[in-house]
Amino acid sequence: MDRSTFERYFKTNSKGEVVFVGNELKIYIPKRYEEKQFTQITSEISTIGIFRMVADGKDEIKFLLPAFIKIRPSGIDSETIGEDRYSVATLVKNDVFMVTNEVLQTEKIAYLIWNEFIYWGNTPTWMTYLDVMNMFKTLQKVTGLKFGVPPVVFEILISHLARTKRSLDEEYRLTDMHEYPAFIPLHAVAHAATSVSARMIGSYFDDSVNVSLIQDEGKPSELENILRQ
Repeated sequence: MDRSTFERYFKTNSKGEVVFVGNELKIYIPKRYEEKQFTQITSEISTIGIFRMVADGKDEIKFLLPAFIKIRPSGIDSETIGEDRYSVATLVKNDVFMVTNEVLQTEKIAYLIWNEFIYWGNTPTWMTYLDVMNMFKTLQKVTGLKFGVPPVVFEILISHLARTKRSLDEEYRLTDMHEYPAFIPLHAVAHAATSVSARMIGSYFDDSVNVSLIQDEGKPSELENILRQ
């Protein structure tokens, strides 16, 4: 998130509310969040703070706060962009973006984000490789959960799951990284494994056999050479 852009459009009032001070703000919240109970919409919106916004029709703002926030919009609509469905909240000048500027630490959010973004691979398409890295760097501080492992573990995991959109078998970190990445699910052994033997040893044996039969691996791994002797 560009802090200077955020500070230009949002101010904290005397009540501790974070209000929008531009002319119009569109907040794009994935419909999937409602299905997973990350978001509840009534007269106000209670949602996990990971979404994209467009301020005054020109400035895109990525909000990456792993915490639940409450928004009081002037209107709520629905929109489909590509294959993604969104609830679109509209705020006008002086509408409340966050009912409080204090964040409640909730350990459960760390599990929700891990399960949705890493295990199931449902990372929002507008998030860059560095967005995902930075989100996990702040996750422990914001949620208060002690992971028991150093941050480099998450960096290694994310670098492995990030793939190119043209081929889920091509690791994103090995490209020029100019395009947005795709993220495979953690449990997707067919794509996560990088050799025939790794797939065959994996937990999704039937799927892995099918992929191993139809996909040309090119150069075999060192383990495969040993097994074939």
